[in-house]
Amino acid sequence: MPVIRQRFGYMRDRTAKECSPLVYLRYRWYATAKRSVTMPIASRFAPIVFLVLLPLLVFWRLIFAGEVLYWGVPLTQFYPWHTLINQALAAGHLPLWTDLLGNGAPLLANHQTAFFYPPNLLLRLLPVEHALGYLVVLHIIGAGLAAWIWGRALHLDNLGCSVLALSYALGGYVVGRTQFITMVAAYAWLPFLLALTERLAKRQSALDIVWLGGALGMQFLAGHAQTWFYGVVLLLLYVIYRTRRVRPLFMMLLAVSVALALAAVQVLPTAELTLYSQRTNGVDRDLAMMYSYWPWRLLTLLAPDLYGNPALGNYAGYANYWEDHAYIGVLPLLLALLAMLRWGRHRWMQFRGQMEPVSVLERWDAGAPQPFFAALVVVAIVLAMGNHTPIYPLLFQYVPGFNFFQAPARLMLWFAIGASTLAGIGIHRFRLSYRVQYGARLTLAGALAAFVVAWVAGRGGLASSLVYTPALERMAILLVLACAVLLLRGRASNDSDARVARSPLPHPVWQVLVVILVGADLAIAAAPLTPTISAELYRMTNPVTAVLNSSVPARLHVDAAYQYELMFNRYFTFKRFGRADLHYWQSLRTSLLPNLNAVDGIACTGNNDPLVVGRWRNLLEHLRADSPSTTERLLQLMNVGFVLTRKPLPGWQAMGSIPHLHRLPAPWPRAWLVEHSQVVHDAQQVLAQVIEPGFDLRASVLLESPLPLPTVPDSLGAIQNATLASSFDPPSLSLHEEFNRRTIRVTTTRPAYLVLAYTYYPGWHATVDGQTVTVARANYAFMALPLSEGSHEVVLQYRPSSVLWGACISGLTICMLTGVIAYQARYGQNFVLS
Repeated sequence: MPVIRQRFGYMRDRTAKECSPLVYLRYRWYATAKRSVTMPIASRFAPIVFLVLLPLLVFWRLIFAGEVLYWGVPLTQFYPWHTLINQALAAGHLPLWTDLLGNGAPLLANHQTAFFYPPNLLLRLLPVEHALGYLVVLHIIGAGLAAWIWGRALHLDNLGCSVLALSYALGGYVVGRTQFITMVAAYAWLPFLLALTERLAKRQSALDIVWLGGALGMQFLAGHAQTWFYGVVLLLLYVIYRTRRVRPLFMMLLAVSVALALAAVQVLPTAELTLYSQRTNGVDRDLAMMYSYWPWRLLTLLAPDLYGNPALGNYAGYANYWEDHAYIGVLPLLLALLAMLRWGRHRWMQFRGQMEPVSVLERWDAGAPQPFFAALVVVAIVLAMGNHTPIYPLLFQYVPGFNFFQAPARLMLWFAIGASTLAGIGIHRFRLSYRVQYGARLTLAGALAAFVVAWVAGRGGLASSLVYTPALERMAILLVLACAVLLLRGRASNDSDARVARSPLPHPVWQVLVVILVGADLAIAAAPLTPTISAELYRMTNPVTAVLNSSVPARLHVDAAYQYELMFNRYFTFKRFGRADLHYWQSLRTSLLPNLNAVDGIACTGNNDPLVVGRWRNLLEHLRADSPSTTERLLQLMNVGFVLTRKPLPGWQAMGSIPHLHRLPAPWPRAWLVEHSQVVHDAQQVLAQVIEPGFDLRASVLLESPLPLPTVPDSLGAIQNATLASSFDPPSLSLHEEFNRRTIRVTTTRPAYLVLAYTYYPGWHATVDGQTVTVARANYAFMALPLSEGSHEVVLQYRPSSVLWGACISGLTICMLTGVIAYQARYGQNFVLS
């Protein structure tokens, strides 16, 4: 210890900016070790232990009871995606592509698969159905710990950090979205990013750029671009407010560049998919405004179940429950209001020339956090209302980036972090003055009166059918408890105002009471919002699989009306979660809805992914809107042999053993030969020709650029008079599908085009008998390549250059960042940008 004291004694006179981070951390360790001699272990670690144990208690069914997530996207998106990934890895291939969804679709480029996100290694090592639940709980715990670090960056005490962490980690924004695994993962990083941004604003060193860029890259790899984008905008606004200088803003932009370079292995494939997707020019305006925050849901910031709850089966509000759920607890909301009022009073007294004791927070002067986060809360609410105000539509139209995302209500992310931060500051700076005591007593009396009114209205049948009166009773009880806890704080030791009573409780006991009230309030609100079920749901076999796989190789198509009715009118209704009955949900598991078909190895035209290939999506839209003859024509073009629908077309054969499943007569194969081509340069004209019944797609192929066939010598052309009528004969063409690869053996008597009913997408390379040939876009959304006469082996392999370049950029970035950190650790020098 004397050696350590001698080595670090000089640190008392040096600022954090003058020394290296590692040296400073060593000094902080020494100072903490010195303090720990007198500080009880429980007081140091109990709050963090509580932050870890409370989510385990709330989600105990996922951790200890062996149950799994199932409601909504865990069953229909995340489980199929990660099952396909694990199957590809088990076969020794990267999960670049799948032929089971949407006539073929990129898999790794799908950002929400988050293949490169390190915590998702759990999905590779454990059963997917269990790992999804574990990841949600781990990230909620991580959100609490990250919020604790953010509180420390604001110089909050243990109580302030605890309230901030609880209201953020168990707030309604995240616990209402536990089925959206990638959103929860990205959400957990935001407080840590704010702490690193605060560090960057203070120190402005190159190493801070490295840490912030690395953390931002990890958040992007978590798999939810919308949360990442909103987070980056928030960080930019914060660093502008905090410093009001150009250099920190430049460093922040440099950190974002580092993040994109670090995550380039995911960024580039996803960007490529975006360019070819239905969102090339952004989201359709009506779709983007679909989930706008309902203004009346502001009342649910105090009473979250005011309009019912799908867990109770009685939700009667606008749209769905979780998109507008932003509850942070009654006491934290009151504390956030008190923090804003106290800061306003402090500034007013300064303006009048009066002084009062200030904390470290208020020594920030113009950079104090309260006004920024107060403004952030207001801006978040206004923008989240979407089309209910004229402001967000202007942002959507004129500010780049916002037009790529739907659901403006997700901007309540800013409310979640802003209100939680204010709550932590509020309890940290809380003093029971006479004004606060008077207001708390008045609120307590009003809450008691509200409880009586709600109780009488509920029991007497006087309440509106839209209002759930037990929620009002719960709100009143929590307001009473919150005001009582604030009143128990009593007069501070340095306060001489005798009008404020002293507290009957020791201060540590009062702190524990605050944490218990906040934690219990949020835990009770959060527990019902994550429906779980037995893992047997995922382990059952589908009897339909044997029936479809025994037929000719043809795809399944699920009618859009049938899919909507089954998903949103029967199983995933917004009004209720439904009963957690295994037999009931097994019928959905075997329904072959997209993407459940992929779990059973059945190829389907559907793809339940928010980002899909745009031209393929346009064909599906015409399937829904055009005439029956066009529908049947497009189904044949897509190699559809089976359709799930309640309205079959004439000639379709019902398969009696499977309800609503019909077989199409004479389905087209996935690959066929045609002799003639027609070049049409305009994409819309190609689509019109594809839909036109008079154009024979079995005799000619539509190309958008010339693709000449191999020439035939005149001596052979005079002999060969055979036609390609036999090109549909199965012995002349065989197809074998593997991960990222297709092998076709074909025999043709004349030069011809090999047309493939697979989605055209860049990155596919073809060889014919080992010789490279061009893969062209054909029939608007599919593929074709030229063949000469004779027998050939055609190999198509998916090798996207975006993944290769992204891997190179990410690898170089990791080496550079590792070098900077290693240099810092070796020489203890801090890079301060001049």
